Amino acid sequence: MDDWSGDEPSDEYHDAPESSAPAPSSPELLEEEDEFPATEPELPLNDQDRILLVLSYLGILALVPFLTARKDFVVWHARQGLLLFGVSLVTLFSMILVNVILWHFHWVLGLLFLLLLLTSGFGILALMVACILKAFEGERWRIPFLGDFVERI
Repeated sequence: MDDWSGDEPSDEYHDAPESSAPAPSSPELLEEEDEFPATEPELPLNDQDRILLVLSYLGILALVPFLTARKDFVVWHARQGLLLFGVSLVTLFSMILVNVILWHFHWVLGLLFLLLLLTSGFGILALMVACILKAFEGERWRIPFLGDFVERI
């Protein structure tokens, strides 16, 4: 049985010319492949596209650009807007339910959790505005933890 890990290197590795480019399995190259390509996404945006981009992050109104937009860039933002709407809806309703339960135990707990609920609501609103501004710049900015699921919708 031949020992493939012997001292002599095989000829198949010596036939290839040496280059200074990184190997395909290097971490730098893998990180670049995971990111979105640096090409400009169907720019410039016209007024109709800008209106559809705003609608993409206004809750259930994201269905309008999702169903009617022709540009892939606008449809991608509509998918992300629908995902943000669904996750925020589930999160806020569950937080309201927890707030009602805590309010029955003690009014101070309910009041503190209400402040957390209001802060979360303003955070979601700020996230929507940030997404709209990034979309106007022509960027496909992925929402952390949610942006990876956009391609699956």
